[in-house]
Amino acid sequence: MGTIKILKGFAAPVLALTLALGAFAGIGEASDAAVLNPSAPENFQLPIVEGALTPPPPLFHEDESFSTLGANKYLKGGAGTIEFDGGSSASIDAYTRGTPSSLSVGFTAVIQQWDGAKWLNASSGMTGSSSSSYIANSFNQTLTRGYYYRVRSDHWAKSSGTRENLTSYSRTVLLPK
Repeated sequence: MGTIKILKGFAAPVLALTLALGAFAGIGEASDAAVLNPSAPENFQLPIVEGALTPPPPLFHEDESFSTLGANKYLKGGAGTIEFDGGSSASIDAYTRGTPSSLSVGFTAVIQQWDGAKWLNASSGMTGSSSSSYIANSFNQTLTRGYYYRVRSDHWAKSSGTRENLTSYSRTVLLPK
């Protein structure tokens, strides 16, 4: 009987921790957790915001696929971010991290704009590569107000003739009119 009371005492904190961790899966660096968070319905959309010229994009778009990092020998992770300066300029940062055994790493990061139905490339983007296990870079881009934006970044790591790839997406942000 004492064991059941102890287990009941742990049930609420364990459930709360499990729910909290599930709510944050996929935030930040792309990882296996991004694939394992089916908590939002497929047709769930961001709330309609004043200042937007288009309806919001869905939170999970059909083109958002992630590599499984667990099986990788050379690619540890990567991400791209987008931040606005208060005007129409955006700062885009991206990085790729390889394992110590990777001989080179790189990425291509592109700003994408939601046109109300699909994501379109809104910049030529930037490309970076390094003959070490880490690369990071940033660029600024002036964007059109009233649209939703995100960064698509394609990351890679190479060693011994093997190339491993990962595609990640930043959070979606609105640059209001």
